[in-house]
Amino acid sequence: MGSSGINAEYMGSSGINAEYMGSARALAAAYVLYYLYWRLVARRRAFARRRYVPPERLSAAVLARYNDILTNGKLVQGYHDRVIRVPDWADVERLKRGQRFAQQHHYSILVGHGAALTAGMGIPRFTEVLAKTGRGDTPIKAYYRYRNTVAFVRYWYEGAIWDESDAAFRSFAKVRRLHRMARDVMAREGKELFLSQFDMATVQSGFLAAIALFPERLGATATDEELADWIYLWRYIGYMLGLDDRFNLCTGSYEDVRDLNFHMITDLFQEWWRVPGPHFESMSAPL
Repeated sequence: MGSSGINAEYMGSSGINAEYMGSARALAAAYVLYYLYWRLVARRRAFARRRYVPPERLSAAVLARYNDILTNGKLVQGYHDRVIRVPDWADVERLKRGQRFAQQHHYSILVGHGAALTAGMGIPRFTEVLAKTGRGDTPIKAYYRYRNTVAFVRYWYEGAIWDESDAAFRSFAKVRRLHRMARDVMAREGKELFLSQFDMATVQSGFLAAIALFPERLGATATDEELADWIYLWRYIGYMLGLDDRFNLCTGSYEDVRDLNFHMITDLFQEWWRVPGPHFESMSAPL
């Protein structure tokens, strides 16, 4: 009887185990089916929703803005000396939503920033400034420079950047002072109009474009509204660092900003990477 009772108990537990294993297999199968659905259907729909317009089909307004930034932006200095004030168009709630997006997808954004930094080493004007200021030609110098950059960006993603009494707001003045110093170094070298509006727009695109254009590829699931808030955040950051709204890549509708940045990447960055410039090796090696 005792043995029969044990066998009965054992059979009962086996039934439970079998039921548990069946549920586990069903759950695993559901995950597999969802993954396949995402790969074959949902991801294609997501990319179709954000399909990018080829250069020949850009709207006249986007193409005009691109040409304006490319030509006139090189002739206008970045506003590094402008008194820093919160612009009239600033919407604190949208800025908070943009920051919330950055905090929720911090790893994807960090990967995007890292990729942009690597791509930036192919920009001759960017590496020339680094070389002349001596701020990135050794691993130690590069470490401190980019560590400080990460600290500033963290301020902008987490702090009250709309509050003049907050450290995050004051960080804009520190960065502009560093830009002003770099501009003066290049001026002493006979290089005028470095850190122009065009240069600053190029750097803005580096911080912004990867996550704004290809969120799924970086592991970020985002709606168009969330990406629009992210773009709005970078419109504000760009303005506070000295970008005029005329040359700010984040000014305009979500669709126009997306197309403008995509065209800038495919047109300019590909050209720069064909001939990276004389300082490419020395500036990229420490990374």
